Amino acid sequence: MNKTWIIAALIIAAGLGGYTYYSNQEAAKEAAEQAAEAAKEASEEAAEAAKKATEEAAEAAKVAADAAQKATEEAAEAVEEAAEEAAETATDAVDDAVEAVTDAASDTTDAATDAATDATDVATDATDEVEAAADDAATDMADADPLTAEGFDLDKVNAMIDGSSLDVVQKTTLKTTVKAASNNPDLLKATLAQVKSALGL
Repeated sequence: MNKTWIIAALIIAAGLGGYTYYSNQEAAKEAAEQAAEAAKEASEEAAEAAKKATEEAAEAAKVAADAAQKATEEAAEAVEEAAEEAAETATDAVDDAVEAVTDAASDTTDAATDAATDATDVATDATDEVEAAADDAATDMADADPLTAEGFDLDKVNAMIDGSSLDVVQKTTLKTTVKAASNNPDLLKATLAQVKSALGL
């Protein structure tokens, strides 16, 4: 009888042990599944965060590039406006100077005309010949120089300005002023003199 109880107890103990082992295995399996699920979620969250960070960085870079382009355009526009204003100021100043010189020349011409009335024909002829020779010599020299009204060449003048050591603003101002004066002979002479001075010629 005792032997029977012992056997029964062993069977019960074995069953309890098997149940416990099975329960532990199930718990371990469930824990592993939970860990895998957590790892998957963490990986997805990390990937999403990385994607979002990349998109934000790209957007920030685009904003920075747009801002830089806008700043560059505004700076170029400011330089151009400053050059135009400087050219207009220079043009006005040259116009005033030309007008003053013209008035003075007119007065001088009137006085010279009165004085020349008493001059002899021989002296007049000699003077005319000297002036003609001087004009021819001056014309020959001017034809070879693009910085004179007679030999003016806009492209050559611009090339001389571009090839100088002046800064960009000065170059732009000079070229704009020369272009504006190119159709006004009196203004052109004064403007070319200004260019020569700036170039140290």
